[in-house]
Amino acid sequence: MRSIKTKLIMLGAVSIVCTIILGLVGIFIMNSNNANNQVLNDINNINLKQNENTTQETSFLYDLDLSHYQTIQSNLAFMSEAAAAALTYSKGKTYDADLQSVAATIETVQDNTAQLNNLLEQRGFKSDRGIYAEYSKEDIALTDAISRMSGESSWVDGVWETAVLSELETVPIGGKNYKKATYSHEIPDISKRNLLLVRLGGNGIAYTGDVYVANIQFDNTALAMTDIDLEMLAASYGDGLAGVFVSSFDGMDVLYIQTKFANVNGNWQEVTTRIDVSDLNIADYERVSFDLYFEEKEIPDISVATAFDTKYDFEGNMKAVQSLFDSYNKLVAEGSDIGSYQEDIRSLLNELYTNAPLYTKDTELANVLVNGFSTKLEATESIFNYDKNILSLKTENNIGNKNLTSETSDVRTKIEALTNTQKMTMSTLIYVVFFVGAVLVVILTLFVITSVQRSIKKFKGTLTQISEGKIMVKAETGSKDEFDSFGQSLNSMTDKLSMVIGNVKNYGVELNKSGTELKGMSETSEQTSEHIDTAISEIALGATNQARDVETSTNEIGNLGELMDTMDADIMELDSTSLHMKQASDEAAAILNELSSSNNHMTAGIHRIAQQITKTNDSVKEIESAASLISSIANQTNLLSLNASIEAARAGEAGKGFAVVASEIQLLADQSNKSADSIFKIITNLINEFKETLDTMMQVETATKEQNQKFTDTQRQFEIVKEGITQSRDKTAVIKSAIGECNRVRNTVSEIMLNLSAISEENAASATETATAMQQLNTTISELLQESQKLLKISSQLDQDMTFFQLN
Repeated sequence: MRSIKTKLIMLGAVSIVCTIILGLVGIFIMNSNNANNQVLNDINNINLKQNENTTQETSFLYDLDLSHYQTIQSNLAFMSEAAAAALTYSKGKTYDADLQSVAATIETVQDNTAQLNNLLEQRGFKSDRGIYAEYSKEDIALTDAISRMSGESSWVDGVWETAVLSELETVPIGGKNYKKATYSHEIPDISKRNLLLVRLGGNGIAYTGDVYVANIQFDNTALAMTDIDLEMLAASYGDGLAGVFVSSFDGMDVLYIQTKFANVNGNWQEVTTRIDVSDLNIADYERVSFDLYFEEKEIPDISVATAFDTKYDFEGNMKAVQSLFDSYNKLVAEGSDIGSYQEDIRSLLNELYTNAPLYTKDTELANVLVNGFSTKLEATESIFNYDKNILSLKTENNIGNKNLTSETSDVRTKIEALTNTQKMTMSTLIYVVFFVGAVLVVILTLFVITSVQRSIKKFKGTLTQISEGKIMVKAETGSKDEFDSFGQSLNSMTDKLSMVIGNVKNYGVELNKSGTELKGMSETSEQTSEHIDTAISEIALGATNQARDVETSTNEIGNLGELMDTMDADIMELDSTSLHMKQASDEAAAILNELSSSNNHMTAGIHRIAQQITKTNDSVKEIESAASLISSIANQTNLLSLNASIEAARAGEAGKGFAVVASEIQLLADQSNKSADSIFKIITNLINEFKETLDTMMQVETATKEQNQKFTDTQRQFEIVKEGITQSRDKTAVIKSAIGECNRVRNTVSEIMLNLSAISEENAASATETATAMQQLNTTISELLQESQKLLKISSQLDQDMTFFQLN
């Protein structure tokens, strides 16, 4: 126990024992927690797949695709495996029974889902699957048949007859007089209609009396007025309708019609009452009849008729059935309460089946409808039978899923409680072990510290004397621990150190002497090196400047050569351009000659046209004189006819024939005068237009003469340009020859400058290398001088430091 190593081993052993105890406890609890975590992981996976199945169920409700159930079955198989894996870790645990219940619930849901998948596949939810395909197979035929039926006109007119009120029997009732008429006609050959329309009307009639319709009969079957649909009756319409009600009249149930016929521009006005007869099959009857009582107010002629309208809404009710079935399918798919959907679907299909043959006269069409609805009814009953089992299994699965959620929640709660208990136990044990271990470690640490402090005190005095330079002092030994070995080593070290210090003092003297000699030699070498470096630098600078000047000259000669080449190319292009300009000038001169000749011809033609216009203008003036003469003759003739008419009037009966001739002469004179005026106006316009044309021709002739002068001037300018182009080509040839000679001289000078540049660059490079070498030598000498100075300082400092050690 005297060794520090032994004491530290004991301290480490205590710490290791405490750590091992804590590790074993931790391993035990971790194994236990690992099992719990594994079970918890399996439970989480089960819940995850359960949630995924809920999502798949929702997706199935959306698109009714049975592939979702295959995914659900795959998830249930995974859940079953997870439950089995969890059971392998739960033996002896408080939640083992709960896990077994979870596994049983999953197995039940798995079996139910397999049955559901088969039932749903057989049942089908789309038009190409299972029994639902049987339900849907007649849809196209039914849709086509209903479309054909819809194409038949719903409105069918009955027979019109006119009630001449003035000729009808007067019946006194309740203090008023009424005109009674009876309407009785055959019903058109039609299928069933739901509405009987009683119509009153006329063109331009005025009548505001009350009208009562009584004893409406189909053959011998009376229509009960009290059973009439008042809402349908209220939808009656017409310009002449003020109101319509079911009322009593002379002890009878009747239709009471208030009228407001007004004669508006003789237009047709009408009253149409709508009576619901859907409880009767109109096609089963041959005749319709009723009595009309017109209040004796105005006495017009009123037309009376019947019409039949409105078929059963096969298209709308087919859509209603499909809508009900779609909603019903969703409820079945989600396993919810279906309410009265089955009865509603069955009732509406039976209604369609019953009405199918009633609303068409087409036997083939009726058979298609009857067969189609019959097929749907049979398929519907089969679907309903399947749905009983589907809904039962769905209900069980819904309950099972709720139970599974509750059971997994219970398992999770128990695992968390067990985990918390284990955490508390482990924490308590750790605290106890940690406390005991800490106490033991503190005791052993204090023991080790006390032992070490005693040994340190022994060495403190010895080390203090050595730090003061007394290296010959000796440490105490004999304690037989680590500090005893340390003291022996320290004593051996001080003996060797004293020997080394003596040798160092002798070496310091020799070092000081050598440093002084080295410093003198370095200073002499540095001065010599500086002179040589200056001379070489000046040589290198001159060689560099010479090489740069030669290079600059060479570049300038190269630039001059490029400029010469450019000028040569430009001269060639200028010569080519001059040639083209000469050719273009010759062509332009020829074209100008042709234009000048054409312009002369045009000037001559314009002059001839002007002369002709002048002659034509003279002829028109002569025509104007002739027209004036004709107008004068016409005026005189007119006066002559006027005098002849006066004379004829004086002659009486004997002068009538002459009066006619005079009248004709006067007419001829008037026509001549008018013609002369027209000719005069035309001639006046011609003279004005000839005058304007002549002025225009004179302007054109003047412009043409000016243009001829311009052509002559342009021809002279082209001659000058042509002469200049010829001179330019001659000068260009001279310049081209001179540029060729310059290029030859430039090439010779360029070769000389290139050789000179190479020599200058070699000289500059050699001088630069020599200068660099001298600089490096100068640097080395400077460094040597600095190092000799440092050596002197070090030797001085060493001598001072050695005086610290006391060797005696």
